Amino acid sequence: MPSIFNCPEVKALAKKVKVELYPKTSEILANAVKKRIRDPSLIQQAITYNNIVELTARGEKFIAEEIAMKGSPTNPASEDELLVKFRNNASFSMLPSDRVEPIIKMINQLEEVDDITELTRLLTIS
Repeated sequence: MPSIFNCPEVKALAKKVKVELYPKTSEILANAVKKRIRDPSLIQQAITYNNIVELTARGEKFIAEEIAMKGSPTNPASEDELLVKFRNNASFSMLPSDRVEPIIKMINQLEEVDDITELTRLLTIS
């Protein structure tokens, strides 16, 4: 875990963050149920309908809205974006850094892997 998470300034900033449910989420889900939607992608779309970030800094309010989250069926992430995300998340994990690229290589060639225990070995933290 990076030491930045123990930084007093970061902790002070984190205390100012407030997460709230998008106001229309309940309505969207209720409509999905009423319409008897069984398609998982449509239900996922209803759950992740809008993502709104509202930031107030120096007395000024900034709002950004994303209709579909990155990585959702309607806004898919590219392979490069997924690799950047995996490498970044791995850097925050207990996974040894020298295993990240071999994991990526093995997953990219998963169809040719004869013994999956090699991948589980790479992913296991001892």
